[in-house]
Amino acid sequence: MSNAWEDAQPDPSGVSGLGCEFVFETATQGEWAILRVQQIMAFQILLAHGRFPGRDLLDVFDRIPLRGPITPEPSQLTHIMVAPPVGDSPSFQLDSGHVDFLALVGITDAEAQFARHYDGERCWPG
Repeated sequence: MSNAWEDAQPDPSGVSGLGCEFVFETATQGEWAILRVQQIMAFQILLAHGRFPGRDLLDVFDRIPLRGPITPEPSQLTHIMVAPPVGDSPSFQLDSGHVDFLALVGITDAEAQFARHYDGERCWPG
């Protein structure tokens, strides 16, 4: 998400590409996890190119309904929430600009409703 494909030349003072890289951590390896990240990346690209008028790029505390379980097996996790990254390096700098890490977290419908009602930032434990 941080490749500056559309820039005529590198601009270290701006953002590189779409300005983010998604991080999605799971307890076990699985193709489903890669596919979920690819779906979120595709959605971010569509947002960047105005395919959802009035919608900004995904950012911290946004919630994305999956309209089904996050895994191929039954799961109560039916949404992805964009969250602050875990760790010491929330961002990095490239010659082409600044990039933020954004964590993807599976949440339940009840958690998504709670975050919507109480504001995602106020209910985030980090």
